[in-house]
Parts: sequence; C-alpha cells; structure tokens
Amino acid sequence: MAGTGPLGAAICLKNNRMKKLVALLLFLPVAFAACHEDRFNDSPIELLVAGQTLEPSEAFLSLKVAAVALTPSKADKDLTLERMEEAIRALMLDRPETQLIVFTEQALGWRFEEREGEFYQQKMADIVPGRTAFFLADLAQELDVAIALGYVDFTEDGFRLSNALLLVDAQGGFQTYRKRVMAEIDQTNSFEPGDTAFAADLGGVKVGFVLGEDVTSQAVLDDLQGQDLDLLVHCNSRQEQPSEIIDPTAMRLARWCLGVNRLGTEGSNIYPGALTVADPTGTIVASRVGREGFLYYEIPVE
Repeated sequence: MAGTGPLGAAICLKNNRMKKLVALLLFLPVAFAACHEDRFNDSPIELLVAGQTLEPSEAFLSLKVAAVALTPSKADKDLTLERMEEAIRALMLDRPETQLIVFTEQALGWRFEEREGEFYQQKMADIVPGRTAFFLADLAQELDVAIALGYVDFTEDGFRLSNALLLVDAQGGFQTYRKRVMAEIDQTNSFEPGDTAFAADLGGVKVGFVLGEDVTSQAVLDDLQGQDLDLLVHCNSRQEQPSEIIDPTAMRLARWCLGVNRLGTEGSNIYPGALTVADPTGTIVASRVGREGFLYYEIPVE
C-alpha cells in the first residue's frame, strides 16, 4: 500500500507536493489576469502618478503591494492557511518584487457564525506569537515579503477576544493591531476594542492599518493624520458594492489607500471581495471585484 513503509511515505510526500503544485497552477491564471490587467508601470517612458507625470529619471520611493481576495473555510483554519500559502507563492512567482501582501479582516474564518456566535470565534482565535504567526513568519522570511491579515485574537488575559490585525515583516518580526470601532457584529462576537493607532515602516514607506469601521471614527482618522502616512491599508467586511470612482477615506486623508474586502457567502451575509487602490485625491485607480485572486500595484511616494 502507498502509505506503508519508507517507499509508501515517499509516494505520499510526492503526491502531497503534486497537490500543492496543481493548486498553485490553478491559482496562477486568476492571479495573472489581475496582475497584468492592473499593473502600475506598463510604460517604460513615463509614470502617471496621482494626476501628474513623472519622468523615469526622477527618483522616488515606492511600495509594491498586493491585496488578496480568498474565501476562507468556515471550520478549518489550517485549510485556510494552506490556501493562503498557495496564493502567496503563486503571487510571488508572478511578482517576486512584491513587498507587502494583504488579506482581509478576520481572514482565517467566518466574520460571524449565527448558531455558535462567540463560541465559534473562540475556536477560530489565535494568540501572537503562536502557531499562525510562526507559520507566516517562516513564509515571510523565505520569500522576503511582509504579510498582513486580520484574525481573531485572544487578549492578554487569554479569555477575551478582539478583532485584530497581524503584520509579519520580511524578517519574521510580529506587530499586532486591535480594531477600535466596534460594529454590531463585533459586539455580538464579544470582541474587545483596541485604543491605539497602528503604523509601520516598510522599506522606508510609512503604512497605516485599520479594520472595518475604524475609518468612520474621526478620532482614528486624526490619529492616523498624526502618523504622517504614505499609505493606509483598510481591511474590511463591507457587504455593499464599493464605489468604482471615489474612496472617501483616501480623499479625507489625502493619502494612498489600499482596500481589502472579504469575499464569499457566509450564511446570510454576502461579501463582494472588492480590492481597490485609491490615490491621494480619492480617485480609484485600480480595482477588482467578485473573484479570488490578487490586485498588484506599485504605490509611489514622492
């Protein structure tokens, strides 16, 4: 039998590798379509940045980012992490220069489970540092890329929950952020709010991170203004279709904004999986909606 003895183990290992390769190749066509369709620098002659044309000789800093739309498994967090790894490897195979990969709010499971409620979120919760963080840290170091995703976090006492974001840098270091503005679903899930703004320096680019309804709070936006950001990343679970023209948060902050929305049907909740990039005028310059894959963009910093 294939599962018996050293030869069987080798065959099993080979089969597992083949499954991963097949999954990687299946993800690539979707990823390719997103990347080439939404490339920032298609022209070797000029770069169009927020309404002005920069000559190639004009040096400027940039951050190469990719937002990922991926439907999570309802009950199997390990399966979701495995699919995330496949997506990340597919993306880095096509775009090895990527510096930051972002998944959505509560990316490891459902946003809300009607029957189990808080108990479901406890089963899906994680601790940092912990298994998920170490898994992503190894991947980030191997591929030399930062990875951000929303997850359910245990608070310091180990009993309460929060809607949180984990950022793993390319060196494997961890930083976490807890959502500050609680939506009705957050309250039903018994999530505890955070109280501080969160920003990180990635390759000399200052990147702020917010979750969901944080962008509705003037206090949060004021704190972000004080961070002197180059880019704001907004991981969210909006159910309505986003504007195809304007991002009001980018307009209010006068900063680049990357929107990363969840994708899929979760009970009675349907999420469009909108990935958007808006320039500092609030104009949406790249987007994709409604299917798994990724949106790549090079964010310029003058």
